[in-house]
Amino acid sequence: MSNFGGNLTFPVGVIPTTGRRTATPDTSSSSQGFFLTALESTLSQNYSFWKGTMTNSKFLRVALPVVIVALAIPNTGPARAEATGYKQEQDMPCKISLKGYGRTERTAWAQICAGKPADLRGQVLNPAFLSEILSSKAYREVLSFHGVHILGATFKEKLDLSEAVLEHPLKIEQSTFERAPNFNFLRSSRGLSLKGSVLRCPNAKAPENFVNFQSASLGGHLNLEGAWFACKLDLGRIRVDGAIYLNKLGDDMREHNAEYTEVILSNARVIEKLALEGAKVRGTLDMVRIQVGTDIAIQAGASEHWRQPRSYGQCPQVSRSNRNSGQR
Repeated sequence: MSNFGGNLTFPVGVIPTTGRRTATPDTSSSSQGFFLTALESTLSQNYSFWKGTMTNSKFLRVALPVVIVALAIPNTGPARAEATGYKQEQDMPCKISLKGYGRTERTAWAQICAGKPADLRGQVLNPAFLSEILSSKAYREVLSFHGVHILGATFKEKLDLSEAVLEHPLKIEQSTFERAPNFNFLRSSRGLSLKGSVLRCPNAKAPENFVNFQSASLGGHLNLEGAWFACKLDLGRIRVDGAIYLNKLGDDMREHNAEYTEVILSNARVIEKLALEGAKVRGTLDMVRIQVGTDIAIQAGASEHWRQPRSYGQCPQVSRSNRNSGQR
């Protein structure tokens, strides 16, 4: 651009609407900044040439209108973005309304659809609502990449996601389940979290009353940190591409922090680690033929009925903490 006698080159969108080529001025801050930076560089490199060119009518006809437009038009970037419908995801209204449910479910959906956690502390949530937004195509298509995140809800009825196929993360944390949920043969390309939740399971001694994760498949982590299972947790033949967290939450002062009645992990396959630090299993901890990619972290005395892990191939490294010394 040191020779104004040749062709003048400008950013696309800021070429003046004169002559043979026309264009819509781009008033974004990036285009203005590009032009002003280039103009400043040119002037500083050849000030004497600039003084002589001020009297050049061709230069004034072409370049001066561009300078005036660039300086006079304010930065309308946000307004332009809003006019074209571009907004941050969390500020967009939900494209589909929830029908057939009560106030709690409608409140939860508004927050979930906006990509935010649904804080429902002390409120009862209908599990059918959760099943529908995870299975119905109309609802799935408007979910953000954050997926479904519920905090503090109470489920009085049974949550049944057996054989469901999930495309988004699912987090039901610090919640209470009055009946044992069913995740049998669940397929998820992402992870699942019941972190800090309570699973009461009435009539826990009944053979059919247990939290069923049998043959489930997860593309991420299974996070059960700090949960309290009042009935058996069956993770037999589960496939987890991440880690399984059954450990205690360090900052959680609840009495039943990472406490389990019975845990079945036989024939499970975990790509990363199995974390059991600080967990307490009152009954059997069955890890026969488990396959773990890295290690099993378990605290000494976690269970009085620990069935030693055996693997099909290489045995996973078992890291056991000493309760008194705190060392592994």
